[in-house]
Amino acid sequence: MLHRLLLIIVLVGLTGCGFRPLNHPRLAGGAVTTGLQSTTVEFIDDRIGQQLRNELLDRLNPYGEPDNPQYRLIVDLQEAEQDLGIRKDDSSTRANLLIFATYKLVATGDNRSLLAGRYQSVNSYDILSSQFATQSAREDARRRGAEQIASQIKTRLSLFYLDQAGARRSTQ
Repeated sequence: MLHRLLLIIVLVGLTGCGFRPLNHPRLAGGAVTTGLQSTTVEFIDDRIGQQLRNELLDRLNPYGEPDNPQYRLIVDLQEAEQDLGIRKDDSSTRANLLIFATYKLVATGDNRSLLAGRYQSVNSYDILSSQFATQSAREDARRRGAEQIASQIKTRLSLFYLDQAGARRSTQ
């Protein structure tokens, strides 16, 4: 009973302060949702690129890719590993998987670059005596990295579309 009362107080407090999620359909006239849904994601090389592209498509175009996109998102990925936990025999027991993503948002009409940026994710995994277990742990770290980068890119694109809507409104 106390939890429900606290939940109601928090929800009333959030509505009173004007909090709205970034993807709220009424925020800036739906500009963020419209912008995200009119963005297509170019193919990205390698398996990690496929995973990142699928994560981006799930976040940007949950109802399918746009028929007539206004924006193209181009992403380039690089991956590196950093050994940690070095034993006396120079073997390592843990590693960091670093994924570097460079992205660029381009207008489809005139190929004008609208936004560019770079993100990095670092995820650790255990290096075990079993190669299969180590490979599974590495793949899981790779999947987590793709999710983190997709989330960061979506947030940055949402802020860009929100800024664009604000700029349009201030010029009208």
